Amino acid sequence: MENKLLLIEHPVRGDWYFTNLQKAADWVGISRTLIVYSIGKKNPGYKDYKFQWVDGSDVIYKYIDPVK
Repeated sequence: MENKLLLIEHPVRGDWYFTNLQKAADWVGISRTLIVYSIGKKNPGYKDYKFQWVDGSDVIYKYIDPVK
């Protein structure tokens, strides 16, 4: 998977894509380590947030790396 993005899904905040773990952690408000740990679990997530790596080649740019 060449264009790898981290997809974060949330029922209220919506679905967003991130180019790296630090940007994702800052957006969620948790540590980068917690995201890495969560991705390694059977059901990757933290509270209402769900994490997964996806192919980002078809993702619209405005949904990548949002700011708070």
